[in-house]
Amino acid sequence: MWCMLKSGGIILWYDFVFDNLQNNDVRGIKKREIIKLFKDSKKKTFNKKTLAPPIGRKVRKLYPLFNIFPLFKATYNCCN
Repeated sequence: MWCMLKSGGIILWYDFVFDNLQNNDVRGIKKREIIKLFKDSKKKTFNKKTLAPPIGRKVRKLYPLFNIFPLFKATYNCCN
């Protein structure tokens, strides 16, 4: 990614925070692993963005309300 990035560009990392206990192919990526991968990045900003899919499916119409709380969110975005 670094060699393809234009000067002043950003890398947006969007990935799961938690492992999926029902699907071994879906593994969460921890902050420390992202930091290690992007050690040359000048600025790293971590934000949880998206409600965990199993929670979203259960709450349906209440999704916007539940998405307010970081505790229920399951994805990060990172890195410029």
